[in-house]
Amino acid sequence: MRQLVRGELSRAGAVDNDRQSPNRLEDTSFGASLIQDRQNLQQIISGVDVDAFERAINILVRARRISVVTGLSAFPVASYFARSLDQLRTNVSWFPEALETCEIGSEDCIVVFSFPPHESKTHRRAINAKQNNAKLIVVTNSSTSEVGLLGDVLFLAAHAGMKDRSSIVAAMAVVNALQTGVSTHIDFESQTSAYVYARSNMPLIQGA
Repeated sequence: MRQLVRGELSRAGAVDNDRQSPNRLEDTSFGASLIQDRQNLQQIISGVDVDAFERAINILVRARRISVVTGLSAFPVASYFARSLDQLRTNVSWFPEALETCEIGSEDCIVVFSFPPHESKTHRRAINAKQNNAKLIVVTNSSTSEVGLLGDVLFLAAHAGMKDRSSIVAAMAVVNALQTGVSTHIDFESQTSAYVYARSNMPLIQGA
């Protein structure tokens, strides 16, 4: 699992530093944006906490229900994560308006995406989850943010972009690594279960 996580993040940030751009890409706003995204990715790769990924993947596989919560700042990433996770396992909800606080319990998981400007509604949902002993996985830009301080598992994803724009590239790298880990874990368990079932149903060979 450790090699899988590091490999997934490394592929996301792989660049050919020896190749010079013939069209002076670095002098354009487009090139500057790409360079900023590369720096954001490199921050994740250099500071990756593989143990945190393993804990998060285990929670995402074992949880009874998973609810994905976010504000407008991380809407595209959270939406993609919820929809892709829903294809891997059951009981994944996206913006669970109908999910009452009293229904959330210790067997559930809330995944929170929060980037500036942090929204109070997202913070309140995270507090409600903690008060009901749900596991909280947080993807944010700062370990000292209100939501970040609540997380059972915390992933820091730089969101700096050009001018007044933020970047979701680093957060997407975290999401891709998580869903790859969940998919691999589920596939392994399925293969193991199939093997155990086949072994238990093999006819006994009687001795002569």
